Amino acid sequence: MFQQECNFSVVCFKDATKPISHYHWRTNTVMTTRKHRTSRSGFISIIALLMLFVIVSLSLSIAATTDMELQQVKNTKLIFEAQLAAESGMEYSVRLLKSIEFTGGASISSAMDSMAAALSDELNDLTLLHGEQVSYDGNTVSIPLISLGDGKSFRAELSAASATELQLRIFGQSSTPNGTVGRTISLNAELGASGGFREYGVYSNGPITIERGFELWGANFPEEGSLMSTASVMAISIDNGYIDGDVSTTAPDASIDIDGVTVNGHILSEVDSVAPVIDGSVFESYANNIVDGNTNTSSGTFTNVRIAAGTNPSFGDVTIKGVMYIEAPNRVAFTNNVDITGVIVSEDPGAGADANDHYIYFNNNLSVNGMEELPDTTDSNFDQLRTMAGSAFILPGFTLEFKNNFSTVSGHIAAEQIIAKNNLEGTIYGSFIVLGDGGLTLKNNGNLTIDNSKYGGGTTAGVIPGGTALKKLSFVPGSYTED
Repeated sequence: MFQQECNFSVVCFKDATKPISHYHWRTNTVMTTRKHRTSRSGFISIIALLMLFVIVSLSLSIAATTDMELQQVKNTKLIFEAQLAAESGMEYSVRLLKSIEFTGGASISSAMDSMAAALSDELNDLTLLHGEQVSYDGNTVSIPLISLGDGKSFRAELSAASATELQLRIFGQSSTPNGTVGRTISLNAELGASGGFREYGVYSNGPITIERGFELWGANFPEEGSLMSTASVMAISIDNGYIDGDVSTTAPDASIDIDGVTVNGHILSEVDSVAPVIDGSVFESYANNIVDGNTNTSSGTFTNVRIAAGTNPSFGDVTIKGVMYIEAPNRVAFTNNVDITGVIVSEDPGAGADANDHYIYFNNNLSVNGMEELPDTTDSNFDQLRTMAGSAFILPGFTLEFKNNFSTVSGHIAAEQIIAKNNLEGTIYGSFIVLGDGGLTLKNNGNLTIDNSKYGGGTTAGVIPGGTALKKLSFVPGSYTED
């Protein structure tokens, strides 16, 4: 037995006299295993530390990124609020300046002197200036900082932009304890007559009636979508729709009935206003091709034509170029698809003329392009007419009716009475001017936009703005800029 055990030991340890080494072998084996476990535990600890380092680094990076993004949001908010402050300041200043009438000549320097005095009288005693005063150094009128609350405010400057225009600059800002952000916007203004018709989308000497979902919008400013009636009894009646600008009357006791309508501007009464003067005679000499009872009017192109009195023609699909002059009396119908590049003018039948004998009617699909778009041909009349843009219809003594699919009209629309109805949707580059007691009627799901920027603020061929010695500023929408 001993030999076998010894042999086993010798095989293992080559020493039969020390069988106990078997025990030592097992002990060595255990000790070696523990060493391996100790090394692996150390490696895992290092990995854990590395992972902890990575997690901490990511956390710090995320925190830094979040702080940066939060600051970016705060900066964007400040910029947005500064822009809003500037725009609010512009709306306030435009309304303020448009309400001021001033005396003096037509020069910019005299206008600046008058505006400085008027603004000082208007603002210096108001608490919103917090004791500050309007100042004027001979070149620039400065309105001090006006607070809008919550860190937002604006200030304004008015100065000469050219020999014919003033420039209004608004400096809006938004402030926090950490800093201030500013935005600047500007708009030019011309000197105009007091109460001029260009201040309104509709200027009517008779009542204005709007029915059944008709909307009137300003293209550049809400004021372009404004109504003015000089009627003394029922001035303005609207049962449903939307008016982008003001609703104004001149008579102190005139009635304004606007139940069921949204008015974006103000309701004003006893507003001073001066009616424009309509004169179509400037176009008469160009109308030298006669249309009478022998003329085929069912189709074709009509260039610089004169419709003889009592012809009462009915036009089909036609194109009109240059001037169409209508003698009185006449009932003229356009039954379908009329494309006009130019102006339609009527002879004035005088006071007391029968309205039924002086009527112009468009049934479908009307489009009116400005005189400036007449083709460049050998016709010398076109060369002159292209410089006389801005009027589309000059019809004293005539009723004008539009019906169905109205689109673009480039120029002022002036007539004794105007009726527009049935799904009319388009843009008028000018104003409605109603000369007589019949007034204006807009009805049945119409949507018209008034854009007075195309032909400027001065006299237009055929339409002379009313005016007195008093002046007002007329703002130029196309001059708007942001710095």
